[in-house]
Amino acid sequence: MPNPVIQAILDHKTGDISQWYAFPIGGLCERYKLIGVHNEHYIDLTSQVNQEQCDA
Repeated sequence: MPNPVIQAILDHKTGDISQWYAFPIGGLCERYKLIGVHNEHYIDLTSQVNQEQCDA
């Protein structure tokens, strides 16, 4: 996994996330969708990942 995704998981202060899922979005930019599971609910945390934008 790219460092920005790992860093977003480490920086997330809520200890209530029981599982993390990172899905490659695709393309040449190596962007990831980051999902956390909290009380059996999925939370999209992709916006908290500092991923570089690219036009590829």
